[in-house]
Amino acid sequence: MILTSRRLGLSIFPLILLLGGCESTAGKAAETTSTPPVHQVNEDATDGPTQGRGQSETLRAESEFVQRGAPLSHRPVTPISQLLAHPKNFTEEKVKLQGVVQRACTKRGCWMEIAAKPPEPGHPQRQDSLRITFKNYSFFVPLNAQGMQATVEGRLEVKKVPKERVDHLKAEGARFPHQNADGSANELRIVATGVELHRG
Repeated sequence: MILTSRRLGLSIFPLILLLGGCESTAGKAAETTSTPPVHQVNEDATDGPTQGRGQSETLRAESEFVQRGAPLSHRPVTPISQLLAHPKNFTEEKVKLQGVVQRACTKRGCWMEIAAKPPEPGHPQRQDSLRITFKNYSFFVPLNAQGMQATVEGRLEVKKVPKERVDHLKAEGARFPHQNADGSANELRIVATGVELHRG
């Protein structure tokens, strides 16, 4: 009888571990696919190091739709070319943009660059692109977001990015066409509160 109890105990133990592992995996999966809230904190935090509060999963399906951050409003879309030509006209309120993702952070998905049109053959570096960061790093985009259609809502910032930050972002795949002699860079960027991405 004692031998039977021991055998029963040994057979139940791996089952308990297996069930515990499934629960843990399911919890992680739910954490990855859920959309975290947009934290209302100091907007300057967007230039600091990532805190690991968003998602950076790679998309599995070509037709997948991704929404991050706050839902987008019904405000009209501002053409990227208009914003780049007259940035001072758009710094007082939120703007909504649409474009194609040219590149995204290769480490965590904590920024992306969008342009009005896809790159032309033989000219992969479009000059009319705009870098998008995400308010307080409260959400990230998929690592393979390049080529996706993007709708973005947020505020325009005119920033001088220090050399150390420029070097860090370049290591993640960023591009800075207006770099200064000291290694810093001046850039227009959108600090987004909400993003929608889709393929096709």
